[in-house]
Amino acid sequence: MGRSVTNCTRPFSLRDLALAIPRHPPIHPATSQIEL
Repeated sequence: MGRSVTNCTRPFSLRDLALAIPRHPPIHPATSQIEL
């Protein structure tokens, strides 16, 4: 179970993040400044 979940989550997470980052702008501007 752990292996299957990790395998499916790895590629999905990378794709989701890459598409979500440019698509959804930073909701919290304060957080962005704090992170930087």
